[in-house]
Order: sequence, then C-alpha cells, then structure tokens
Amino acid sequence: MNATFRFMLTGAIALGSAASGLLAELIGLRPALWTGAAVVALSFLPTLLSPVRSRRSAPH
Repeated sequence: MNATFRFMLTGAIALGSAASGLLAELIGLRPALWTGAAVVALSFLPTLLSPVRSRRSAPH
C-alpha cells in the first residue's frame, strides 16, 4: 500500500512539474504562478460539493 501510494505521488509530482513548466513557457511565469495559486485555493471545492461531506458512515 505504501509503495503504491508513493509511486502514484511521485508520478503526480513529475506530471505536475512538466505541466507547470509548459504552462509557464506558454503564458509566462507570473500568470502560471497565479494560475497554480488559484487551482490550489479552489481544490477543496470538489469535496465540499460532493455527497462525501454529508456521509455519516461508510457505505456497505
């Protein structure tokens, strides 16, 4: 379990680095940083708006 989680996490870091580098190359460094900040600031919304928030117990 731990090895799988670490493998997926490092893969996501590598993909995110490549995507952010490409974005910075296309639109510039400052706009890319602002875009990243906006994505991080809004990353809680999918959980907030999903039915997971109102769950009281695990599904059977």
